[in-house]
Parts: sequence; C-alpha cells; structure tokens
Amino acid sequence: MNKKLSTPIGKMVVGIRRSISSHHDCNCDQQQQQQHSICQHNNNNCCQQKLTVDLNQSKAWHPKYYRQQQQQNPLYETKFIKIIRADHIDTDTKLVIKIIDLESSGNNNDNCDPKSSLIDVHINEINMMTKLRHTNVIQMLTSFVNENYLWQVMPLAEYGSADQWSRPNGLPESIIALIIKDVLNGLNYLHRKGIIHRAVCGSHILIMANGSCVLTGLKYSANVIQMGRWQPKIHQYPRHITAKLLNFLAPEILEQNLLGYNSKSDIYSLGIVCCELANGCIPFEDIVLTEMLLDKLTGNFPRPLDSTCDEIRNFPTNDPDISNEVQEKYNLYKNRTFSSHFHMFTIDHCLNFDSSSR
Repeated sequence: MNKKLSTPIGKMVVGIRRSISSHHDCNCDQQQQQQHSICQHNNNNCCQQKLTVDLNQSKAWHPKYYRQQQQQNPLYETKFIKIIRADHIDTDTKLVIKIIDLESSGNNNDNCDPKSSLIDVHINEINMMTKLRHTNVIQMLTSFVNENYLWQVMPLAEYGSADQWSRPNGLPESIIALIIKDVLNGLNYLHRKGIIHRAVCGSHILIMANGSCVLTGLKYSANVIQMGRWQPKIHQYPRHITAKLLNFLAPEILEQNLLGYNSKSDIYSLGIVCCELANGCIPFEDIVLTEMLLDKLTGNFPRPLDSTCDEIRNFPTNDPDISNEVQEKYNLYKNRTFSSHFHMFTIDHCLNFDSSSR
C-alpha cells in the first residue's frame, strides 16, 4: 500500500528516527565530524578508522537508493522482520538491510500495552546502536521509515555468523580464541558504557570481510545508567526474547529475584558461547526449558567436550540404541583435547554460578 505512515506507532518511530539522526557522529573534533560522521573508536573514544561510506551524508534515506538482492531468498525472515543483502547504488557498497513491518510489530501486543510492543524493542536497538562506535560492535549506518516499514542499514558481514561455522563438529580452539578475543573487546566497550548485552550467542557474533568479529543483537540490551546514576544491579527482564536465547542467559537473569544482575551476566553467556563453538551445537537445546532452568539454578553447566571429560570417558560405546550420528560425535570428541586454559576460562571464569567470581 502506498500510504503514509499515520499510525501512532509509526509517528513515534518517525519522531525517534529524527531525534537519533543527530547522534550519528563521533566524539571527535568538528573537522573530523565534517569528514565523516560514522567512525570507529578505541577504548578512549578517539576516532580510529572511518568507513568507506557515510550514509548519513550520502543519498540513503529512501529505498530507491538501494539495489536489493535476492528478495525471495532473504538472509533471515519472520512474520515481522526481513533481512536482505543490498548495494548502496551511489557508492556500490555492500550492505545488509533489516526491514521491519511497523504495523504488524505494533499490533503484536497481547497486553494492549504500547510499552510492551515489539516496536519498542527495535527502537531500543536503534537508540543503542547510534550511540556506539567500536570495531567489535555492529554499526548502524542509517535508519529511516518508508511507508509502514522501518529500514535499518548495516555493514555486510561477508562470512556470516560464528555459529554457522561451528556446525556440526565445532571449531578448533585457536579459532575460538580469536573469536572470543573480539567478543571480549566488544563487551568491555559496552560494559564501560553502562550497557549489558543480554543476548550474547553464536548467531549474534558476525564475521566481517577482514576476519574481525562484531557483536549484534543489541535490541535485547539494557542500560545500567538510570536517572543519571550507575545502578550496581538491575532487575529488567529482556522483553520478547526468543526461546533459543534463554539457553544463553545467566541464572541470575532467569531467576528474576530481588538481587538482580549486572554485566557479569554477559560473561556467563560468553561461557555458553565457548561451549557452542567448541561442540558445534547450542547447550541445553535437547532438553525442555524447565529442565534447563533447573540445571542453571543448581549450578550444572555444559562444557567443551573432549577426551578429558567424564561424559566422553564413560560413554556407553556398546549400547545398541546409540544412533550413528551420536557415535560419530563421540568419535570426534574422544580424539581431541582442548587446553587446560580453555577449560579453565570457560568453566571456572565464565560459567561460575557465583557472578562475583566471573
């Protein structure tokens, strides 16, 4: 339909888009801002590297400026969201565009509470991403509203996500170490900014053309700076989080008690990611959610599987009911050994039930 966005939700998004567009700049001097308003920062928030295209200064605020690729075969698609590859026509830059149906997202609200709508989650993502500049955090190049759709334009991750490369047999320890190093750099930057990611997982770690990894999935993030004060603990539960992401959440988030949680919850999720990348599958994915919750709250945790694990040493190799797929996994795990440092980092430092010890 060729109608203007006139719903209350649409007007709200337009207003927010206009307000955040002024934040598409870096904390650099005025001359650097004129040269490029999208740049990357090191830990001191200095301008470190500029992108090859500045979509806030170029023609980029309408779909006609993009050449969409494979619309019938999107990178990701749900009822409300479609993610596609595209080229920026003026600069021939390869990009990824997330297109969100505002009407459907806004109406997907069981409680009739506008604050709980899915669109609020996407607005949170835009507000977060436009304020962040780091080589290991995904950049929001620009965003705009066209008719009933919100467009978010981001760099293309040429090599997809880390979880895709880990399946089905897992990755070598050296590769995992390089990925985790970049993720830690990104998390350190976010935590220094007062942001808890709350959705660290393999599918939210994208691999760029130069081999570096960036964190995405910021729509689930939370800010610990409230009313101008840094809160040592927060109690917000991620809204509209998917069932798959529950496997990565720290027990203190799932418990939802008065003690709350802090940025250490992301470190627990990082430990789950280590297991995911090492084993080639998502931990807890073969059990029901209540059992997963019980395991986490009682201190049970997954681990990188190799020849040193009791689960592998005590594997019932003579059981006739074992499938060929499980047998192949066992043969893979028993013939490899991760370093003690990797086990210690994953189990003792990341998956420690006591968040203060992470």
